[in-house]
Amino acid sequence: MQRFSAASYGLVVSLVLPIISAAQSKAFGDLLTSLTGRVLIEGDNVAASQVSIELRRVAENWRATAFTECDGDFRIDGVLEGTYLISANVPGRVPLEETLRVEYGAPPLLLRLRRNNAVRVNNSTSLVSVHELSLLEKARKAFDKGNHFLAAKNLAASISQYYIAMKAFPDFYEAY
Repeated sequence: MQRFSAASYGLVVSLVLPIISAAQSKAFGDLLTSLTGRVLIEGDNVAASQVSIELRRVAENWRATAFTECDGDFRIDGVLEGTYLISANVPGRVPLEETLRVEYGAPPLLLRLRRNNAVRVNNSTSLVSVHELSLLEKARKAFDKGNHFLAAKNLAASISQYYIAMKAFPDFYEAY
């Protein structure tokens, strides 16, 4: 029976260990993917430019934000496979929020934004007031603040913030 010397054993370990380490790190890297998609205006099928896209991992404190380009396309790189909330937000449209499963090799998303009937356009001048456009942003901030208080188990403060969101923007269905 042949015995290996300590030097031979060390040589084998030094050659095999990096291969095992690389295989393990590659397996983790394979879990990362990119989320791509396009945002269209419902009814018109027109690309929505400069729409804020936010991706939040469910039950974790990870989020990423991107904006659509002029053709409505967006891309978020470095995303772990898993379950996420995706939201698309632009003034004058109903905010979109959906739950989705991100997996390697998934096809691009297609998100459609609906017209927000709460924003009134003065037909004679085709102008929208800054106040009307800021209502949605105020509601979103109050809603996010309510979620923060809820996570901190402060129910009274969270309900108060949800009420503010509903008052600022009555069509804000998430706050109900």
